[in-house]
Amino acid sequence: MAVDKVITVLEQLVEVHEQLIEIATEKRQGIMANDLDVLNRTIKSESKCIQRLSVLDRDRLAASAQLLNENGVKPQGGITLRQLYGVVFDPEQRSRLANLELQLKGHLNELRQRNELNQQLLRQSIDFVQFSIELIVPQADDSYIYKNPTGYSPDSSQAGIYNKRV
Repeated sequence: MAVDKVITVLEQLVEVHEQLIEIATEKRQGIMANDLDVLNRTIKSESKCIQRLSVLDRDRLAASAQLLNENGVKPQGGITLRQLYGVVFDPEQRSRLANLELQLKGHLNELRQRNELNQQLLRQSIDFVQFSIELIVPQADDSYIYKNPTGYSPDSSQAGIYNKRV
């Protein structure tokens, strides 16, 4: 039955989102430890999960459209779980759909928060590195840049050795 397929796909979506939450936690630890190996590994894992999410989302849309078609409802635009509630009459299946919807929403919010935290940590790391570089590298001296000779005074303290009178 199409409802079972939708539920199965939603369960798989929940699992992948749980994996992404774990990856975001590992990524945060890698950022705080400045461990590039951990960051590279987590980014690769994250990419695989995102590809899996893309496939599962297509499967969800197909199974949802099939469910709506079986019940004589023409799918319009993006199919939502709210539309599916109108064609699922079994209380157990409805409660399972509602439970999966709550799980997905919770996981999405948690994942969003962790990604925002990781983004803030990365910004702080970049700011720190940039500040450190500015401390180490001397600031550019404007005296090396060509300037219009009419702006120079012959006995200026900024004049180089070649511009002073002998």
